[in-house]
Amino acid sequence: MSSSAGRLLLMMFCVLLMASGASAQVTTVPDFVQKKDSWLKLAQEGKRFQLDGRFESRAGDSFKLINVDMIFRLPTNLKLPDRMERGQRLEISGQLTVEGTHSAFIVSRALVRKTDVETLQERVTELGNKDPQQMLSLAQEFVDEADFYADDSLKLQIADVRTKAVTLLIRNPKNTVATLKELLTLADSLKLDARLQEEIRFNIIYQELKTPKPDIDAALEMVKTLPNWDRFVPPPSKTAVAAFANNAPAVYANAGENDRNGFHRLAYASLRTRQIQASLKPNGSNGVELAKQVRNEFPDEKVIIQQLESKEVEWHLSRSDQLGRQDLVGVVNLLQELKRDADASDLVQRWLKAQEKRFGTTTLAGILRTADEFLFAGETWKLTQARTNGIELLKKAWAQAETESPDDVAVVTERLKALGWERFKGQWMTTQQIGSLPQDDVELAIREGRVVRGMTGVQVQQTFGKPRQISRIASSRFMRELWVYEEAGLVIRLQRSLARPDEALIVEDVSRTK
Repeated sequence: MSSSAGRLLLMMFCVLLMASGASAQVTTVPDFVQKKDSWLKLAQEGKRFQLDGRFESRAGDSFKLINVDMIFRLPTNLKLPDRMERGQRLEISGQLTVEGTHSAFIVSRALVRKTDVETLQERVTELGNKDPQQMLSLAQEFVDEADFYADDSLKLQIADVRTKAVTLLIRNPKNTVATLKELLTLADSLKLDARLQEEIRFNIIYQELKTPKPDIDAALEMVKTLPNWDRFVPPPSKTAVAAFANNAPAVYANAGENDRNGFHRLAYASLRTRQIQASLKPNGSNGVELAKQVRNEFPDEKVIIQQLESKEVEWHLSRSDQLGRQDLVGVVNLLQELKRDADASDLVQRWLKAQEKRFGTTTLAGILRTADEFLFAGETWKLTQARTNGIELLKKAWAQAETESPDDVAVVTERLKALGWERFKGQWMTTQQIGSLPQDDVELAIREGRVVRGMTGVQVQQTFGKPRQISRIASSRFMRELWVYEEAGLVIRLQRSLARPDEALIVEDVSRTK
């Protein structure tokens, strides 16, 4: 006979021997064992019991039940099947009797039943997947049995049923964060598989983020209970990532360990960056500081980093009119560090316009103050146009000072001179422009203390003083004079027309004596 056929016969075997007298007391094996100290007394009284226990072994017409320290005897007209396995469940009825100094159990009826594992499996199958709560209740019915008999197989079956029930509960579309947290507490108390508990935690995070105002801090703490959230693990496969966007819970539930670890890290990165972003002040003034945090923790999040930096840049640009010089320098340095030179240049230009509006360019004081700001910007950042604008404002201030405040003329002149500009020939010229003039230019010669052709005698005397010796030679048309400056080693020949005696003497030639 095959093993399966034998088992089937055992399942269906039923031997009935009707007993006379009072009905038996129905009790469980654990309760019966607890009465061990009273067994002898109960046997003396001839008490009848109905027990549901597990077969352990047999010897002749006797057998034992697991964990029951008593002999069970069969009458001659009652036999157990030959193929009884240890652990096979037996429902027996009978009467306690005294045998010497001990008690024994005389069986009057015996019914062979399926094992607890088989019974649990069948009842779960009958339930199907419609009522996971009922499945949990069903599994609970077998816990005491599993513990009493230390039945690892039954414990595994109970765990499987509970896992199946909790899995069905996890995937209930009506779940909320609260119901999932209760489910996590249940799974933890039942010591269910760690992977299943990970799935519950993930679903708590997922549901939290779907709420109108998600608690990012709480979700972040939940992520930290998942493995490898804090490690730079390989990212999930491209296939998993693509599917994740459409049905995250299902993809996560079926993901392998490597992909799950990758999702844990991605979830942490997403929540942590959201947490950092949530710290952004309404005006964006701490954007760069937060960007540094993101860069330190997640250097690949370049978009978020740039967005945070841009918030602070926009803030600085919006308040350009409120910045002092040192503040401006600090902000420009910051923008240059961020490699945002265009924004830095824009900020300086806005600041200069704001200063020009603030101080004005109509009053002498306003012109001078505005010129200072342009010159400061030009010098600090080597801005040619700003420096040029500052110089032009100083020229405007000089012209206005001539009529409004003569005492300031010298001061402005010195400032322009320090910047490379001089008042020459009735206009402002740079040192380079003056130096490029022809050497025989009269005003240039006077400025440099030289004598050139075309100078008047008055101009010569203004340069070298009166000559020590003057010689005159007259012709029909001209009067010529020779002025000798021995110390300078010069002989200067001047002439004027006799026809126009009011004309000044003009230098005609200059010769050196040494």
